[in-house]
Amino acid sequence: FGAMQVEGLMGILGLDFLSRFDVDLDFKSSKMSLFQPGMLLRHNPSIKNGKQVDLPLKIGPNGVLMTEVALFQNQKEGPMIPAIIDTGMSYSIMNWQAANLLGARKDGSGGVRPTGAMVTGVDGQPEAVSEVPIGVRFKSQGSLAPPLQISQRVLCVGDIALFDDMGLGTSPVIALGMDVLSDSPWSNRLILSLALQRIRIAVPA
Repeated sequence: FGAMQVEGLMGILGLDFLSRFDVDLDFKSSKMSLFQPGMLLRHNPSIKNGKQVDLPLKIGPNGVLMTEVALFQNQKEGPMIPAIIDTGMSYSIMNWQAANLLGARKDGSGGVRPTGAMVTGVDGQPEAVSEVPIGVRFKSQGSLAPPLQISQRVLCVGDIALFDDMGLGTSPVIALGMDVLSDSPWSNRLILSLALQRIRIAVPA
């Protein structure tokens, strides 16, 4: 049978499908390309005159994609912590353990501000979401390449049920959404290869 086009058809492609390929998400071009497993990085996808970093990638609890990042605020930088890669989230959110590493606390210190928004907390009860100005650094492991920095911006903080479901509720962790992964105005490129256990993030200069 040939390809069938259905106008207005929408859906979600999960890891059960995407894990069969190397995936290149070019946000600026609004384009996704699929390659045979382990073949993508041979094409050396990048952004012309831009910067990039390769990071380890693994499938964590509940089948989510994970890597590690460091958070920073002004001149203070925290240690490497687990980071969930979630292209289905429009915003990034960290738990309070991660925010506390930089001195950001519920009492308002470290630039913390309430948002008025609520999410499901680790105990199943409503959890207030705050926001705090924090940046993200991606550090290439086993390489002398300089870290790739996503500039300091307002990120969300709250102890959401997702972290507890993964057994990370008592450890520093962040879920990276599209505000960091694609950046504004949707200019980055995200390359995923489960076959090579690697993620590449490319940004304009």
